[in-house]
Amino acid sequence: MTPPSLSLSPSSSRSSISSIFSQPTSPLLSTMRRSSWPSTKSLRRLLSRPNVTLTLGVGVVLLLTFSLTHSHPPKDMMESADAVAPRRQPTSFGTPSSEAQNVVVDQIAYSGVSVQFPLPDPADRPSDMIDTFAHFKSRGICKISALEIHRPFEPLCQTKDSVLHAMSGGGRIGFDAPYMPRGCDMRWYDRSEICEIVSRFDKILFIGDSMMRHIVGALHVLLREDLGYGAVTAWNFRQDELDVCFCQGQFDTLKCGVQGIFNSDDVAKFDPDSLKCDPHKMNVQNHVISAYPPTAAELGNLGDVFARASTDSPIALIYGHGHDNDLDIQATSGWLTSIQRTISERMSKGARRAQLFVTPGSSGPSMYDLDVLKHGHKALSLFETGMADVCRAKDIDVLGTYNATMQTTIHDGKHSDIRGNLLKIMMVLNWLDKVDPVDGRAISGAAEPVPPPPPINVVQSPKANPIPESKPVPDTLRTLPKAPPAKEPELPDHAAAAAAAADASKTKLDEAGPGQNPDPLAAPQAKRENAQSVDKNSLSRVLPHEDENMANAPGPDKAPNPRGLPRRKKHEAT
Repeated sequence: MTPPSLSLSPSSSRSSISSIFSQPTSPLLSTMRRSSWPSTKSLRRLLSRPNVTLTLGVGVVLLLTFSLTHSHPPKDMMESADAVAPRRQPTSFGTPSSEAQNVVVDQIAYSGVSVQFPLPDPADRPSDMIDTFAHFKSRGICKISALEIHRPFEPLCQTKDSVLHAMSGGGRIGFDAPYMPRGCDMRWYDRSEICEIVSRFDKILFIGDSMMRHIVGALHVLLREDLGYGAVTAWNFRQDELDVCFCQGQFDTLKCGVQGIFNSDDVAKFDPDSLKCDPHKMNVQNHVISAYPPTAAELGNLGDVFARASTDSPIALIYGHGHDNDLDIQATSGWLTSIQRTISERMSKGARRAQLFVTPGSSGPSMYDLDVLKHGHKALSLFETGMADVCRAKDIDVLGTYNATMQTTIHDGKHSDIRGNLLKIMMVLNWLDKVDPVDGRAISGAAEPVPPPPPINVVQSPKANPIPESKPVPDTLRTLPKAPPAKEPELPDHAAAAAAAADASKTKLDEAGPGQNPDPLAAPQAKRENAQSVDKNSLSRVLPHEDENMANAPGPDKAPNPRGLPRRKKHEAT
């Protein structure tokens, strides 16, 4: 028997199915009404009927049609969806080809409103349009692309103030999405451009806490072109350290904080082949000074660096502080003042400096609950705003990183991951690129005095109290005059007589010798009699400094009794 055609219209299919199940003598319904499950023979007889076969075939066709039409939307619907939320382009982990270099889209739309971000010309900004990490070591294992960190667009910021304002106010659309400055774009430099920028300065000093150490580590990742171990001293690692401090593990504060690179000279000494820049044209140092007030040893080591500063090239100072003093603005202001005073006193005559303060980044969900109040989003936002005013009065540029690190991976609640630190160091390089080498202020040997930090409220911030400076002691106070010998107070007549009697009894005992005391009870009895003969008035005259206290102190009968309770008499047992 030839099976009927399955090309039925929806209306005819529905009518045929309803007619089958509406029949009272339908074999399918009669089988379903049975209490026991039909046997194989019954099922075979049921499926051999034409109407049942037709019903099952139509059901399968309708099910397949429904699944196919709803799993793949039409082409016009897909195009409209891509316009609203562009899909992330796949990243090639090999050497980027000419076709895959431009992987960014030319517009971003949100909530149906399209915002145009024209792409830069590859001829003018070639490193911005490609993945500059494509040839780095451990690129395929770490899976980090420069195009995932920053999204280029036009126009480009032209001045130092404009690029700082744009980078501090930028952000991202989506979690761990590429970062975009606000208003105008920043540069994403390649290795040759970074080496040229670093060589303009006599020294580049990062002063501050662990966040500054992470930024220095990210700089050495770029200088060594190594995503796996570029930020740590892998030349002296054990096998367990090689396993832990790799890729993202380099920026683990607890496990790999000590193994971080603090000086570019150490890399040139122990692993010179890893540096892609001339080590004689670069000097990057990290000075860990996190607590306030700084210790004398920390300030002394910092001052020695500036005593040997050159006058041919400026010195770049990048500060970072906050979390170690619970984001206290006054404490950080005093911290900056102490460092500036030391630098001004020790810096060579005619040297120039450029200063930048980098605020702490955003907090993450891994932060401890007890730290949220002092180190959370509100405290970070207020700290960044307050430090902008403080640094402006101290002639220090400010780079805010709170917005740039929002919606990013903060692996321990405070510190950014490797992508966040690479973005921070690229921001610092943009600021260094805009610093005029002649614009630095000349500092003489005895520089202009830096005003002391403002007074600090002891109740609100007890850790921020400035320690007063010790002044030299005059020579006239070093040798103190000798005090005259104290005169023994004169005893009254009856007290003197008692003392003379005690001395006489002692002399008598001494003359008798040991073991020959004629009357062992005589001396104790004499002492008791002499003690009873000394009255209270004589004791008050012997000790004049206790006279007023004894006289003014209320006695047991004159003690205040505010509740009016009955007093206990002396003869009553306690």
